[in-house]
Amino acid sequence: MKVVSVELVADSQLVIKLDNGGGKTESLWGVCTLGELGYDGVEAGAPIRPDERSQAIAYRACKDAVNESLR
Repeated sequence: MKVVSVELVADSQLVIKLDNGGGKTESLWGVCTLGELGYDGVEAGAPIRPDERSQAIAYRACKDAVNESLR
């Protein structure tokens, strides 16, 4: 999986576009303040943890977004 883009759409909500290597792009989005993520428009509810690959991407993106907003 390769990160194509990360977009902050609200105070703590991110949309992350991922290239899955098969020529398809999927959307992963996170609600950073709640620590939740969802895939391709599915309601957030899965916890963001720094273990699985897509979760690690969301975890880092949320962490970076929070750090940027504090500057």
